[in-house]
Amino acid sequence: MNFYGMIDKVISFGSDNPIIALIIVLVFFFLLYRKPKLTLFLFTIILITAVIYSLTIDTASTGKAEKKRLINKSSIIDQE
Repeated sequence: MNFYGMIDKVISFGSDNPIIALIIVLVFFFLLYRKPKLTLFLFTIILITAVIYSLTIDTASTGKAEKKRLINKSSIIDQE
């Protein structure tokens, strides 16, 4: 999953669930107003976690595709 895919999922969630998205945005701005250090700290932690998750999924999908390619290659060799 690339960056644009993640942005597309966020936008589609916002358009499918406008009330929930509005509540999330309002809570974020309220916390940003009341406790800016805590809010920015939590936002940073969430952002870092999302990046690590994205890199893990991307790496795992690459490995999975390579594994399938090797299995298909070995099954073709076995059939000959």
